[in-house]
Amino acid sequence: MKNLEWEKIKNEVLDNCKKAGLTNKEFISTILKVERRVETCKNDLYVRGRSWNYVIQSKTAYEAMKALDLLNGSYFGEPKFLQEWKTYCNQTNGCWKSNFGDWMA
Repeated sequence: MKNLEWEKIKNEVLDNCKKAGLTNKEFISTILKVERRVETCKNDLYVRGRSWNYVIQSKTAYEAMKALDLLNGSYFGEPKFLQEWKTYCNQTNGCWKSNFGDWMA
């Protein structure tokens, strides 16, 4: 069975990138990675009933934070795609400084 929520999110990200004129495949892949990992963490928390401690210490959460760091440098270092990320956030009215907790909310 396909995850329809993920398909919807993926299509929205791709559409927003297109509208913003963003074509860097590595950048787009990074956003999709963050979105996919966050979706998995939300499912762990809300659907599977796992604890916040379990989720935040999971490999999936770490991968989300690491990918988000490439976008805005919020955790481990310098961002790789900061300018593209700001352009994307302008398109989506998002906050480019967001962190993992913001994405989970």
